[in-house]
Amino acid sequence: MGSDTDGSTSMRLEQASGGLKGEPENRQLTWAEFEHNDTLFGPVIIRSHYIAGTRYLDKGFRPIVELQTTAAGSDVRPFLTELIGADLEAESGHMTVEKVFIHDFVRSTNSGWTAEQIWALEIIGEEEFLTRRVVVVNSTSTELAHVLYRRE
Repeated sequence: MGSDTDGSTSMRLEQASGGLKGEPENRQLTWAEFEHNDTLFGPVIIRSHYIAGTRYLDKGFRPIVELQTTAAGSDVRPFLTELIGADLEAESGHMTVEKVFIHDFVRSTNSGWTAEQIWALEIIGEEEFLTRRVVVVNSTSTELAHVLYRRE
Protein backbone atom coordinates (compact mmCIF):
# COMPACT_ATOMS: atom_id res chain seq x y z
CA MET A 1 0.00 0.00 0.00
CA GLY A 2 1.13 3.50 -0.62
CA SER A 3 0.00 7.02 -1.31
CA ASP A 4 0.52 8.59 -4.70
CA THR A 5 1.51 12.19 -5.35
CA ASP A 6 -2.14 13.16 -5.87
CA GLY A 7 -3.08 11.83 -2.41
CA SER A 8 -4.88 8.74 -3.66
CA THR A 9 -4.00 5.33 -2.26
CA SER A 10 -2.79 2.42 -4.32
CA MET A 11 -2.00 -1.24 -3.82
CA ARG A 12 0.96 -2.82 -5.64
CA LEU A 13 0.66 -6.51 -6.46
CA GLU A 14 3.52 -8.63 -7.72
CA GLN A 15 2.44 -12.06 -8.85
CA ALA A 16 4.58 -15.14 -8.61
CA SER A 17 2.91 -18.44 -9.32
CA GLY A 18 4.50 -21.77 -10.09
CA GLY A 19 7.81 -20.14 -10.93
CA LEU A 20 6.22 -17.70 -13.40
CA LYS A 21 6.81 -14.06 -12.57
CA GLY A 22 3.76 -11.97 -13.42
CA GLU A 23 3.64 -8.36 -14.47
CA PRO A 24 3.48 -5.99 -11.43
CA GLU A 25 0.18 -4.19 -11.09
CA ASN A 26 -0.61 -0.90 -9.33
CA ARG A 27 -4.26 -0.74 -8.35
CA GLN A 28 -5.61 2.72 -7.57
CA LEU A 29 -8.16 2.43 -4.76
CA THR A 30 -10.56 4.90 -6.39
CA TRP A 31 -13.06 2.52 -8.12
CA ALA A 32 -11.92 3.84 -11.51
CA GLU A 33 -11.49 1.22 -14.23
CA PHE A 34 -8.02 0.47 -15.54
CA GLU A 35 -6.71 -2.06 -18.00
CA HIS A 36 -4.00 -4.56 -17.13
CA ASN A 37 -2.42 -7.26 -19.29
CA ASP A 38 -1.97 -10.03 -16.77
CA THR A 39 0.70 -12.64 -17.53
CA LEU A 40 -1.49 -15.49 -16.26
CA PHE A 41 -5.04 -14.30 -17.04
CA GLY A 42 -4.61 -12.11 -20.12
CA PRO A 43 -6.13 -8.65 -20.60
CA VAL A 44 -8.45 -7.58 -17.79
CA ILE A 45 -10.28 -4.48 -16.60
CA ILE A 46 -10.03 -3.87 -12.86
CA ARG A 47 -11.76 -1.60 -10.36
CA SER A 48 -10.63 -1.44 -6.70
CA HIS A 49 -11.59 0.62 -3.67
CA TYR A 50 -11.72 0.65 0.10
CA ILE A 51 -15.00 -0.31 1.72
CA ALA A 52 -16.28 0.00 5.28
CA GLY A 53 -17.14 -2.75 7.70
CA THR A 54 -19.88 -3.08 10.30
CA ARG A 55 -18.92 -4.41 13.73
CA TYR A 56 -20.81 -7.51 14.81
CA LEU A 57 -20.96 -8.17 18.56
CA ASP A 58 -17.21 -7.49 19.00
CA LYS A 59 -16.50 -10.70 17.08
CA GLY A 60 -15.44 -9.09 13.82
CA PHE A 61 -16.66 -7.09 10.87
CA ARG A 62 -18.87 -7.64 7.87
CA PRO A 63 -17.99 -5.81 4.65
CA ILE A 64 -20.46 -3.15 3.53
CA VAL A 65 -20.37 -3.69 -0.22
CA GLU A 66 -22.41 -3.22 -3.35
CA LEU A 67 -21.66 -6.44 -5.19
CA GLN A 68 -21.08 -6.32 -8.94
CA THR A 69 -21.49 -10.05 -9.55
CA THR A 70 -24.99 -10.51 -10.93
CA ALA A 71 -25.04 -13.90 -12.66
CA ALA A 72 -24.12 -16.15 -9.78
CA GLY A 73 -25.73 -18.43 -7.23
CA SER A 74 -27.35 -17.42 -3.97
CA ASP A 75 -24.22 -18.30 -1.97
CA VAL A 76 -22.17 -15.38 -3.36
CA ARG A 77 -23.37 -12.60 -1.02
CA PRO A 78 -23.04 -14.61 2.23
CA PHE A 79 -19.58 -15.81 1.18
CA LEU A 80 -18.21 -12.35 0.27
CA THR A 81 -19.77 -10.66 3.30
CA GLU A 82 -18.94 -13.34 5.86
CA LEU A 83 -17.98 -12.18 9.35
CA ILE A 84 -14.24 -11.55 9.41
CA GLY A 85 -12.25 -11.48 12.64
CA ALA A 86 -10.04 -8.39 12.68
CA ASP A 87 -8.01 -6.65 15.38
CA LEU A 88 -9.27 -3.06 15.36
CA GLU A 89 -9.03 -2.20 19.05
CA ALA A 90 -8.63 1.53 18.38
CA GLU A 91 -12.00 1.57 16.67
CA SER A 92 -13.85 -0.48 19.30
CA GLY A 93 -16.47 2.19 20.02
CA HIS A 94 -17.68 2.51 16.44
CA MET A 95 -20.27 0.26 14.78
CA THR A 96 -19.08 1.17 11.26
CA VAL A 97 -15.40 1.58 10.47
CA GLU A 98 -14.17 3.04 7.17
CA LYS A 99 -11.47 1.42 5.05
CA VAL A 100 -11.54 -1.97 6.75
CA PHE A 101 -11.60 -3.94 3.49
CA ILE A 102 -10.55 -3.65 -0.16
CA HIS A 103 -13.10 -4.59 -2.80
CA ASP A 104 -12.04 -5.56 -6.35
CA PHE A 105 -14.02 -6.32 -9.47
CA VAL A 106 -12.04 -7.83 -12.35
CA ARG A 107 -13.42 -8.54 -15.82
CA SER A 108 -11.63 -10.52 -18.52
CA THR A 109 -11.80 -8.69 -21.84
CA ASN A 110 -11.32 -11.90 -23.88
CA SER A 111 -12.66 -14.83 -21.87
CA GLY A 112 -15.98 -13.63 -20.45
CA TRP A 113 -15.28 -14.29 -16.77
CA THR A 114 -15.48 -11.91 -13.82
CA ALA A 115 -13.90 -12.09 -10.38
CA GLU A 116 -15.10 -10.21 -7.32
CA GLN A 117 -12.84 -10.08 -4.26
CA ILE A 118 -12.84 -8.82 -0.69
CA TRP A 119 -9.36 -8.37 0.82
CA ALA A 120 -8.86 -8.19 4.60
CA LEU A 121 -6.41 -8.60 7.44
CA GLU A 122 -7.99 -11.53 9.21
CA ILE A 123 -7.23 -13.26 12.49
CA ILE A 124 -7.56 -17.03 12.18
CA GLY A 125 -6.79 -18.87 15.39
CA GLU A 126 -4.01 -16.80 16.92
CA GLU A 127 -2.40 -15.75 13.63
CA GLU A 128 -3.04 -12.76 11.37
CA PHE A 129 -3.25 -13.33 7.61
CA LEU A 130 -3.85 -11.17 4.55
CA THR A 131 -6.89 -12.87 3.02
CA ARG A 132 -9.14 -12.54 0.07
CA ARG A 133 -12.48 -14.09 -0.63
CA VAL A 134 -12.93 -14.57 -4.36
CA VAL A 135 -15.95 -15.34 -6.53
CA VAL A 136 -15.19 -16.18 -10.17
CA VAL A 137 -18.11 -16.41 -12.59
CA ASN A 138 -18.20 -17.44 -16.23
CA SER A 139 -21.08 -18.44 -18.48
CA THR A 140 -21.35 -21.96 -17.05
CA SER A 141 -20.09 -21.93 -13.45
CA THR A 142 -19.36 -20.05 -10.25
CA GLU A 143 -16.30 -20.81 -8.15
CA LEU A 144 -15.58 -19.61 -4.59
CA ALA A 145 -12.15 -19.41 -2.97
CA HIS A 146 -10.79 -18.19 0.36
CA VAL A 147 -7.08 -17.43 -0.11
CA LEU A 148 -4.75 -16.87 2.88
CA TYR A 149 -1.37 -15.17 2.67
CA ARG A 150 1.01 -15.57 5.59
CA ARG A 151 2.49 -12.22 6.61
CA GLU A 152 6.26 -12.01 6.84
